[in-house]
Amino acid sequence: MAFPGMFHYGILVPRLEAAISFYESAFGLTFLPPLATFYPRVQQKDGDAPFSARITYSRSGPIHLELLEAEGTGLWAPQPGDHVHHIGLWAEEPLRMAADLESKGFEWEAHCYGADGAIPVVFVRRGAVRLELVDAQRRPKWTDWVAGKIRSPR
Repeated sequence: MAFPGMFHYGILVPRLEAAISFYESAFGLTFLPPLATFYPRVQQKDGDAPFSARITYSRSGPIHLELLEAEGTGLWAPQPGDHVHHIGLWAEEPLRMAADLESKGFEWEAHCYGADGAIPVVFVRRGAVRLELVDAQRRPKWTDWVAGKIRSPR
């Protein structure tokens, strides 16, 4: 059973290429070429800062595997080895969904701001379970990217 809107598991890794090789070998997955991702502002409890990282997704799904290369501090700080970082969910309105989950016991962790000032991604958590709430308006481009139809979902 999956959460409503679930589309991926995010795994934080120390070295992206080594992780790609491992997960391809262990599970027979294939991954998209690594992509640099950037948010000009990420608001976390310990302050605001820009965020950049290299990521990739498995080509197979519908529940995909995202590999994120650890970087910086806060949510994406390096950890020993690979570890599950989040469960990714499509959200029609990420801020509203986050507020609803907070009213049910989740705790706010971060807002990721786009270049236009919009908030396309919100992170919430309850204990060790972190959810990444991604604006569903991004879904068509993301789907085309994972299918190999376009070079980048941005």
